[in-house]
Amino acid sequence: MSKNINYQLLRNYFYYNVHELAAILGISRTTVRNWVPRGLTVIRSEKNGWYFFGNDVKKFHKEEKRKSKVKSPIGGVRCGSCKRITKFNTSTIRLIETGKYFGNGRNKQIFIKGNCRICGSRCVSFSSSNKVGEFLSQYPKYLNIDGST
Repeated sequence: MSKNINYQLLRNYFYYNVHELAAILGISRTTVRNWVPRGLTVIRSEKNGWYFFGNDVKKFHKEEKRKSKVKSPIGGVRCGSCKRITKFNTSTIRLIETGKYFGNGRNKQIFIKGNCRICGSRCVSFSSSNKVGEFLSQYPKYLNIDGST
């Protein structure tokens, strides 16, 4: 759900078919059809197509938006390819200082780059110099004997 869709155009207790819903929201019919396996409730199925309550579409949208905003745990990262919250492959972790500072000028901006454990694609996490130790504490093999990176 990357596109901003105005769900306020829908009336709660009106029902819409796939064509009407797509036209009102400014999306394709295929997008509406793809929502059904992901949890959008069909109130009536006829040979002409599916029908949905406006209220159900709004609830589905709110739930999808909530799912997309789940925070990853400490040491976790959301993979851009497989769309899962995972951890880095320990052997691929690299810390890159950007040379920029946060707010009061004491905390450096750092990118933590590595590969996803699930699919192997590149992942990036954004951190600061005071939080990077907490992040890397989830990767004990990455730390040296003295605890530094």
